[in-house]
Amino acid sequence: MGLLGNTKGRRKPIPFDGDTAVPPENLAAYIQEFRNLLESFGLEYAMYGHVDVGCLHVRPALDLKTTKDEEIVRKISDGVCQLVRKYGGVMWVEHGRGFRTEYTEEHFGSDLYQGLRKIKQVFDPFNQLNPGKIVTPLESKEQTVSVEAPLRGHRDRQIHTNWQEDFAVTISCNGNGACFHYDPNHVMCPSSKITRDQIHSPKGRTGIMREWLRQSSLAGDPEEAISLGGLAKKFLNSTKNAKEYDYSHEVFGAMSGCLACKACAAKCPVHADVSEFRSKFLHEYYGRYLRPLRDYLVGTTEWTGYILSKIPRFGNALLGNALWTKALKQLVGLIDAPALSTPNLANQLTKAKGFLTIEELRKSSTAQKRSSIILLQDAFTSFYEAPLVIYFVKLLQNPGFRVCVAPFHPIGKPLHIKGLLNWFNPSVRKNSEWLQTLATLGVPIVGIEPSMVLTYRDEYPKSLGVKQLPVKIMLPLEWLVQQTDQLRSKQILEPLRSYCLLGHCSEKTLALQS
Repeated sequence: MGLLGNTKGRRKPIPFDGDTAVPPENLAAYIQEFRNLLESFGLEYAMYGHVDVGCLHVRPALDLKTTKDEEIVRKISDGVCQLVRKYGGVMWVEHGRGFRTEYTEEHFGSDLYQGLRKIKQVFDPFNQLNPGKIVTPLESKEQTVSVEAPLRGHRDRQIHTNWQEDFAVTISCNGNGACFHYDPNHVMCPSSKITRDQIHSPKGRTGIMREWLRQSSLAGDPEEAISLGGLAKKFLNSTKNAKEYDYSHEVFGAMSGCLACKACAAKCPVHADVSEFRSKFLHEYYGRYLRPLRDYLVGTTEWTGYILSKIPRFGNALLGNALWTKALKQLVGLIDAPALSTPNLANQLTKAKGFLTIEELRKSSTAQKRSSIILLQDAFTSFYEAPLVIYFVKLLQNPGFRVCVAPFHPIGKPLHIKGLLNWFNPSVRKNSEWLQTLATLGVPIVGIEPSMVLTYRDEYPKSLGVKQLPVKIMLPLEWLVQQTDQLRSKQILEPLRSYCLLGHCSEKTLALQS
């Protein structure tokens, strides 16, 4: 199911005619006719099941956002019903009847069907329990659902076509529920595990986002909707003020607990990247409502950290001042701030020996470059844990590697998390050009902090509209694995000793999936 849910294209494998069974001796002939039926409509499909009991699960690939494919559902359903009866089988074996309820009386006969309605009358006289499925109460005039009953495609087709492409993963969530994973050792969605509230799961967030897209589409003229921004703002501006009800507030509440750990992007069968569409939503939401100052403080952490790192003692005194921190807490909700490294990284590198500048690396010979590495800075290690950078430089220098610590350039990860896309996207383009300049040196590029490094692999390509950057930025462990032979030859690694890695959440989901 996971593989099927992740198929590319507008047509997705849909479960509506599977879960049938025929006597095993009839299964081969039944499958062949079933295939002929599907192929007569030119459909791709998946088949799997339990051969020993003649059970067959089938998922034809359809795009139920189109009326053409929706009509096929009825034709296939009627055809399968005839095939099942022909081969002495039943329409429902392992799972619920769902939208095939209308075939119940045809398969089981009027007497048994009325008996089922009597049972329904006793236990659910007001037709409240899963109404319309299987049967209705005997004394009820309500009807069971039909194959043409409102499907999700009816609502999804109301989403503007531009958004159906931009938010394809959001719309294609098939509700398999793999994100409801409460094992503490599993990386999937910590906010869902803690709250145990489905709205804070990837499935819940994709569902509420899909509905927001639908309502936003209906609020404006789709013919005039050129971009997400233009149409969504029409929807958001329909609210007179923030105190009135606005569905976007509910979406905001569901998105607020996302930690941007990227577990859904890797572990969800359809790779529903909540962090990605959450950033787009926040960008639009704050196009209507006043953005809190806290967002700007967090989003610009890299710039403020860079400035304060020049005067770390003053910065720490400022951030450690009780009156100042109390004011920050009251005004912007900032509870705590990490202490800046003293002395700062620049001073520590000045005292260190043997590290290279970009210019020295550019003038190096080919042989020298083969034993060289470029260390890419990030704000969190360089400004707040500068000793880590020094330790890493010394770690590499010990076996004879030449290390160049590249000048600091803001990566933009905090901007993306806060949905400040008007600032993030230009920084991506500027930073990508700089990275390509570094790549011309022909030396491996490594970064320490996983969530920052992996931004180059995940958010950057999406922002630029490419599959991946032409420049590969490696994590320390990825680069070290490539050097194991050299490290062993210099007796750096002990062959009989094993090591454990405490992986970062983004590292586990985007780099250590294997």
